[in-house]
Amino acid sequence: MLMTIIACNNTKENKSSKAEVTNNQQQAEPNEKELKLTMKFKTNKKDEFTFMMNEISVDEFQTKNIHLVEKVSPTSTTDQIIGNFGPSNISNKMIISLGRKEPKEVEIISINFEYGQSSVNIGPEQLSEYFGFSKFSLLDSTTYKIKTIRVDNQHNPRLYVRKKLWDDLNVKF
Repeated sequence: MLMTIIACNNTKENKSSKAEVTNNQQQAEPNEKELKLTMKFKTNKKDEFTFMMNEISVDEFQTKNIHLVEKVSPTSTTDQIIGNFGPSNISNKMIISLGRKEPKEVEIISINFEYGQSSVNIGPEQLSEYFGFSKFSLLDSTTYKIKTIRVDNQHNPRLYVRKKLWDDLNVKF
């Protein structure tokens, strides 16, 4: 009789723990869109490139920033950075920093953005269409290389995403 009581209690415990796991799995599978970014490039200096998504709305009182930082080395072949911002982390305040350590040349081969079912692949000749450039970054219109420079002893080369990208990706803010 004691064995029957113990067996019944073990069966109840197993059923309740399985139900919790199932519930957690169902909650962890929302169908939220995620921004993914892949940049193929070459550079002649060691530095840190940063993908920044700023002022992401958390609720009506809070915003957050996500900065994805990757160390890059001088390359003669194409290098690649991949950034995922996570589900529902989207804002129209996106910046690509080309490193602040020292002036350099950066050749962007392509930048691919994916958001849900939409994607935009930007080649070097389309950079001006999709990005604004800070005063520290000069785009050569024939070679499409970006030369970063110091201005007033400061160096902060950045590319600012234009509204056209968000429109082409069908992003609604």
